[in-house]
Amino acid sequence: MTFWRDLEVFGRQPALLAENGAETSYQSLAVAADAAAASMSGMLPAQVDRPLILIETANAVPPIAAYLGALRAGWPVILASEGATEADRRIVETYRPNILFRKRSDGWAAELLERVPHVLHPELALLLSTSGTTGAAKLVRLSAGNLTANARSIAEYLEIGPDDRAITTLPFHYSYGMSVLHTHLLRGAALVLTERSLVDEAFWDIFLRNGVTSMALVPFQFDLLDNSAFERRALPTLKTVTQAGGKLSEPVVRRYAALSRRSGWRLFVMYGQTEAGPRMAYVPPEDLEANADTIGRAVPGGLFDLVGADGQSIAQNGVPGELVYRGPNVMMGYAMCLADLAKPAGPPVLHTGDVAERTATGYFRITGRLSRFVKMYGLRISLDEVEQRLRAEGVAAYAVGTDQRLTVFVAGEADRTAVRTDLVNAYGLTASGIRVEPIDDVPLLSSGKIDYRTLSERAARTETMAGAMDIGLAEVVSSALRGRPVDLNLSFVEHGGDSLAYLEVQLALQSRLGDVPPGWETMPLGTLERLAPVAPSRWQRVGADLVCRDLALLAVVALHTIALPVAGGVHVLLMLSGYSLARFQKPRLLSGAVGSMLRTMLLPIVTSYFVILGAVHVAAGPVDGAWFLLLGNFDEDIQPHGITPYWFVCLYVQALLLIALPFTGSWLRKWIGAQPLLAGLAALGALAAIVFALGLTAELGATSVRHPLVGLQLILLGWCIFHAVSSADRVLMAVLSAVLAALFLPAGATAPLLLMGAAAAVLWLGSLPVPRATARLATYVGKQSMYLYLSHVVVVAALTRLGGLPDGLLLAATLLISLAVAELLSRGVQTAIARVGPWTGLRSQDA
Repeated sequence: MTFWRDLEVFGRQPALLAENGAETSYQSLAVAADAAAASMSGMLPAQVDRPLILIETANAVPPIAAYLGALRAGWPVILASEGATEADRRIVETYRPNILFRKRSDGWAAELLERVPHVLHPELALLLSTSGTTGAAKLVRLSAGNLTANARSIAEYLEIGPDDRAITTLPFHYSYGMSVLHTHLLRGAALVLTERSLVDEAFWDIFLRNGVTSMALVPFQFDLLDNSAFERRALPTLKTVTQAGGKLSEPVVRRYAALSRRSGWRLFVMYGQTEAGPRMAYVPPEDLEANADTIGRAVPGGLFDLVGADGQSIAQNGVPGELVYRGPNVMMGYAMCLADLAKPAGPPVLHTGDVAERTATGYFRITGRLSRFVKMYGLRISLDEVEQRLRAEGVAAYAVGTDQRLTVFVAGEADRTAVRTDLVNAYGLTASGIRVEPIDDVPLLSSGKIDYRTLSERAARTETMAGAMDIGLAEVVSSALRGRPVDLNLSFVEHGGDSLAYLEVQLALQSRLGDVPPGWETMPLGTLERLAPVAPSRWQRVGADLVCRDLALLAVVALHTIALPVAGGVHVLLMLSGYSLARFQKPRLLSGAVGSMLRTMLLPIVTSYFVILGAVHVAAGPVDGAWFLLLGNFDEDIQPHGITPYWFVCLYVQALLLIALPFTGSWLRKWIGAQPLLAGLAALGALAAIVFALGLTAELGATSVRHPLVGLQLILLGWCIFHAVSSADRVLMAVLSAVLAALFLPAGATAPLLLMGAAAAVLWLGSLPVPRATARLATYVGKQSMYLYLSHVVVVAALTRLGGLPDGLLLAATLLISLAVAELLSRGVQTAIARVGPWTGLRSQDA
């Protein structure tokens, strides 16, 4: 029985489940597969009876049906990522596939590329890139027998049955994702199709709605699980989690093994290579905690051996040798050109290139690599292949690397930027993962061969010396998020980025690209990494929320410095806090990561607050204990040493704690995620009723906003404004903001005007064109806004005691000195958090 030929056996049982609930049964999938094959066959000239098919994949029914249809027809298939043929034509030019099946603007369709028949091995079924990309012409040849044997083996030890449902966490052109498709179709199980990330709350809604029983993950996705509050999720149907695609660190293996034991699901840590179609080993879940540093034992039907430098087998435990695998899933061999597709199959033996040793339990532990390969972002890349590629283009190149960075030394007058761009496009890497360096003297061994060890040492020294001079976008984002792990397949928003980190990354992007693309925060970081710089324009658009934030901050400083009657700046800041909360923190709130969100959002502001408060207490005299308890906003008579404006910090902390409460309940999170605007309006209405019942409406003046329930209304207003998408929604929010603003008229005529103006600007303008230099200044001030607010209070108190400065000069001096103090304060606090964070487990970011 095969997973492609016998689909009809499972009849009306569901095979594929779409996000929208659409169900494709096995019977329907077989019909769709045969229809796809018939459609492609109709395009072929009569002389082509066994075409070569290139399929660009996605987790969707049409490409899966086309893939199965080709296999059912006995046609070999090359699998590639969506859009791969547009990015790199090497596969098309090398293998000249007869048909290309891909997604176009009008949907999925096949295209006839080649009318000439090819000579193909009768057993050839599938061709895959060893690296998981189409950047190299070297492909792995897999037979129908290879695919069937490995699918049966995996399904056996994972105990996959007809009631199982796996959710697609990986693309199926990647051998690991492909194996999930194969094994579940083999056993009559179902696949839930989605392209969503693990940090997207909708992913977990789909998971629960479809009763998912298993998911397959690569190492970096375990960091995403940490950020999605996985440990606290109720997933009653989850039975199995599998991991492959690279080594998972021992502490993470042990932590998740313990979690799986407590939660009642199984964790399988696996080892494999595309050349083995792709699984070769697994660790049984019951042995995992005690063998977290091993790859376990061979899969059913397979056998491992260790071979020493003398070519002899190694039987002793603890003695390293090359890991060699034998089994029916071992590839037919490699293909480098079209003629290789007809070559006979090699022996079912795979020299893995990994150095391993046998443990006392009979399991195998990887200790190093024999060959020149690196594994970056789950992609296995041959350093020799990198060199051959560049040399074919006339570049004398010498490649070394680690699993974190590929370093290529180039001789002569090669254009290093062009080399880097070529490798980025070829291997699906990012610019931050590749360093290209010039070299004049290539180190050689006495044998005349390249001394790669010396080159590796030189690469390590270059890395250290370069430091931040060539820092990649991943490092920039990770720094902005205070060391949080970064996945280049996800966007800034999906990482839980905040408003201040957003401005920090935007400054970096402006330096790199010139003009930053609109909506960059929702684009995958890898896409941003690959964008080419453009000539910067004289004008640049900045977000209306940033302009409003800077102007509101200026109004606050002016009010506190020269008593200029511009009340309302703090009202706008509260409203914008709610807007930023919805824009950047909603994914984390909806995932239930409330504690983590509170730590990361509050740690910088609270740390800075206590540093300044402690300094004032020591230098100027005792400060009332209410301020240290973050309760100074409740008593207007507590005004020590001119630090009264710090009531905003107290209110901010209290309001965030109140906001977090609804997100502690899973059913409330689900409702808020489905109807965020309606939920915000409902909360705002309920809060207004409570404020009225408590009699706070009678005091809505300059100081009543200090009450957390009153201030929370403004934060909720910002939440709702962010979610007002349609014109009707925007009109509703404009009216609501005017009504709410009118309540603050006792604070001064400017308060409602500033609030309504800011709400209107954010609702209707979106962004504003300003001179480029002004845009950078506005972005920098916005980035420092929290620290600037905290710093200006102390600066105003100090300058006021000096006296004698004209109002204009006093305001200018306050702004400049406060900005300098803010820079020092932000660096000091961030450095302290970065150093203390690893000991405490805290990863902080600003709100």
